[in-house]
Amino acid sequence: MLKKIKWLWRYRDLIRELTIKELKLRYKNSALGFLWSFLNPLFMMLVYFVVFGKIFPQMRGANYPVYLLSGLLLWNFFSISLINSAYSLIHNASLIKKIYFPREVFPIATVLSNLINFLLSLIPFFIILAIFHRKIFNLNLLFAPIAIFFLFVMTIGFAFIISVISVYFRDFIQIMENLLLAWFFISPIIYKEELILSNSSEKIKILYKLNPLYPIIKIFHSLFYIGKFPDIKTIYYCALISLFVFILGWIYFQRYEDKFVKLL
Repeated sequence: MLKKIKWLWRYRDLIRELTIKELKLRYKNSALGFLWSFLNPLFMMLVYFVVFGKIFPQMRGANYPVYLLSGLLLWNFFSISLINSAYSLIHNASLIKKIYFPREVFPIATVLSNLINFLLSLIPFFIILAIFHRKIFNLNLLFAPIAIFFLFVMTIGFAFIISVISVYFRDFIQIMENLLLAWFFISPIIYKEELILSNSSEKIKILYKLNPLYPIIKIFHSLFYIGKFPDIKTIYYCALISLFVFILGWIYFQRYEDKFVKLL
């Protein structure tokens, strides 16, 4: 694995070019271009705030827009990365067949391009924090890059798996979109976890906490909504699950690499 990673590192320039290509294609013929990185999360927050903050006030709490946006930004990056990664190998089939190089560069470049959008979307988010939640600006925010790294590593692991499955089963792309919708609603993004945990059995609580995104969402809420350093156990769990998903995705990709190339 280490040898393959070193070999992959030699192709970092290719990854950079593919990432730039992804970004250019995404905003091609768009009048606002990269401004959508700022506007999309704000529009999403507005819609969910109206629906769940006004129509269902029992789901609302103090500084609900901050709580909502801190989860939505994370989810937006994660879900779009997985959807795009489903096409990463299929759309580059001709290049994969012509030249031999690490095929991992395609899902990695896809996730990296979405990471750049995610980082750009943090700019309006911090402006909102400065307006509605100034006390959140403390030394605990220094942990934010590490939390983002955990999320990035986990997302790449899932991207590896999904990019391969999509080659074998083209219908999986449509199925995955529905799975992501269900995943969204079982994650504490639009509602607080207490709504589930306080009214559920122990088995349901355990299953709920097995959600791979659960610890990273808790960390984001702790940093950006509560303003406290995340619980150490949550950090350890998040690090372990991120590493586990990455290694699982890496092994899965390596195992089926030669086979999916023939199917492209």
